[in-house]
Amino acid sequence: MYRFLTQNAVAIVFLLLVAAFAAASLYGSSLLPPASYEPLGSAAFPKALGVITLCLVALQAISLIRNHGRTTSSVESEIIPRSFSWKKYRKPALMLGAMVLYLAAMSYSGIDFRISTSVFLSLVMCLLARPDSLKKVLLITSCSIVLAVVLDLVFKHLFYIDI
Repeated sequence: MYRFLTQNAVAIVFLLLVAAFAAASLYGSSLLPPASYEPLGSAAFPKALGVITLCLVALQAISLIRNHGRTTSSVESEIIPRSFSWKKYRKPALMLGAMVLYLAAMSYSGIDFRISTSVFLSLVMCLLARPDSLKKVLLITSCSIVLAVVLDLVFKHLFYIDI
């Protein structure tokens, strides 16, 4: 059990955080007032996201447990890695930092949704893809601009939400 927890500590913490956010989504959606003009209501989307997220967390937890049972051997059980390297967590930390900055820009400043989303998507895609030429950077930037504009149009004209 100790070996399972030490080898999968990051995955377990991530699953617990995602489950907590899903539970918060379910709790928050239960506090919304019932709809008067729609059959689904405004709480349907957060409830669906919460339930789907909890189901995916459960599937991932089952997958972790199953994969642990397959990879256990007597030689591996004697060797427990004691070193910890921050190098493999650099990219996830940068992604988390970019997301925090994006959410802060959306919440606390007057930056337009299309601009902040375009910049965020460009930075994240460049971080993940590591383009090696200016042509690829321009392609990533143009795709992120188009995606941000399309998202803005969907929210304005389909959901009637002005972001």
